[in-house]
Amino acid sequence: MSLGVVIAFFSGAGTITVGEALRLRRKPRLSLELVEGLGPGRVAGAQTAYARLAVRNSLYSDGESGMVVRIEKVRGGTPENAEKLRFLESSYLAWTKEDRGNPNVPPKPNPISAGGSRQIDLAHLNSKVPGCLIVDIRPQTESGNYMNYLGAGTFTFELTLNGNDAKTRRFSADVVHDGAPWDGRQTTAGDRLQLKDLRRI
Repeated sequence: MSLGVVIAFFSGAGTITVGEALRLRRKPRLSLELVEGLGPGRVAGAQTAYARLAVRNSLYSDGESGMVVRIEKVRGGTPENAEKLRFLESSYLAWTKEDRGNPNVPPKPNPISAGGSRQIDLAHLNSKVPGCLIVDIRPQTESGNYMNYLGAGTFTFELTLNGNDAKTRRFSADVVHDGAPWDGRQTTAGDRLQLKDLRRI
């Protein structure tokens, strides 16, 4: 039998081996990052431009088995937006290119490997919906209900990252929308919509 050393940590609940202790330290560690530029797309024949964030897991952690991103609170804009901002609270955001088939269902919790990332859609412009900022919540509002449509303003979104294995983390980001009609050209989308000042809270 080879010579080995076994080290254990003692606690009131029993012992934890070194291997177990190291594994506890490898819990998923999730963060949000800004995605440069606005992502192009099409919805029902209309040009769209998406403000996106990337959810990233630390390279030095275990994978996350399933997570979602939720809007906790939204502030800003004009007083006319107050009811809509309250409506958006506790809504989930759509995973980029994954929650398009049936927007009336909640987003599927997604796994993220160690060092991996996934993008989410926070809000977008639609060339056929002039002057509106459309927040990409899931499940989407019912047909004819436009509570996820906002006008001009600077909006601060407080977001939570909720996973099966990772500790919940909270972030804040500002969405700036000038309220002017968008001509559908990707080169001008950044004049109408900006996503900036991401920070952990």
